[in-house]
Amino acid sequence: MEKWKIATIAVLLMSLVGFSISQQNQAGKPAPTPAPDAAPTPSPYLGKSLPAWNFKQWNASKPIAASSLQGQTTLIEVFRTECGHCRDAAPLMAALDNRYGPRGLKIIGIQSPGTFDDAQNPENNWKAVQGWLKEHGIFYPVAFDEKSRYFQGTIQKQFLNDDPNKLSYPTMLIVGKDGKVAWAETGHDTSKAIALAVELEKRFPTSKSPAQNAANLVKWLQGGIPDLQTWLANNAPGAPADLLKAFTDDIESRLKAQKS
Repeated sequence: MEKWKIATIAVLLMSLVGFSISQQNQAGKPAPTPAPDAAPTPSPYLGKSLPAWNFKQWNASKPIAASSLQGQTTLIEVFRTECGHCRDAAPLMAALDNRYGPRGLKIIGIQSPGTFDDAQNPENNWKAVQGWLKEHGIFYPVAFDEKSRYFQGTIQKQFLNDDPNKLSYPTMLIVGKDGKVAWAETGHDTSKAIALAVELEKRFPTSKSPAQNAANLVKWLQGGIPDLQTWLANNAPGAPADLLKAFTDDIESRLKAQKS
C-alpha cells in the first residue's frame, strides 16, 4: 500500500480513538449544575394602600369604608362564587374567622364576578351570592363588587398595569394597622392555606412561646385541613410521627421569623 494511504488511514484511526475517549470522559463527568431559579417576583400589592371603594350592597347591616380599617389588621379576600379554588377556600375562611376574629382580626370579603355580561351567572345575582355565603358558613362582612368595577377596574389599573392576565381568584391580602398591604397571596391550595394561617398566627399569638403557638396551630390545621397528612407524605416522605414533628418545627421557625 502506498505510504500516503497508510498515513491517511492512521490519522483517521487516531481521530476516531480520540473522539471515543473524549465521549467517554464527557459521559463520566457530572451534569453541569443548573443556574438557581430567579427570586420570585414581589407581589404588586405589597406596601401599598388599597384604593377607596364604594360598594352599595353588603351582607352587613351597613357599608364598611376602606378608611375605617386603619388601626387594625384586616384580611381581605377577593373571590368569585363560581371559582373552584374560591369554593375550596371557603371553609378555611370561615374557620380563620372563628379562630382569629376573637383575637382582633377583621375579615372583609369582596365578591367580584369573573364575567359580568351574563345575567344568568349567579355571580351577578346578589341574592344568589348571599345564599352561597350562608351555605359556606361565612358571616363576616362581604361586599358585592357589581360588574367587578373595583377588582377588574380600579385594582387592575392601579396595581396590575391594566393586565387582566394578572388577576387571580381568590386574592388574599393582609392589610396592616398602617393601612398598607403587608402580605399577599393569590390562588388556593394546601401550601397556601398553611402560609396564610402562619401569617395570621404571627400577628395574633396566644402565647409568648413560638413552640407552643406552633403546636397549637398544627393541631388546629390537622382538624381544618383534611388532607394535611397526605400533603405531608407527598412533600416529605417518612414516618407519620416524624413528618408531624418536622412540620411542627418548620411552623415554629416560620413563627419566629420577622413578620412580612
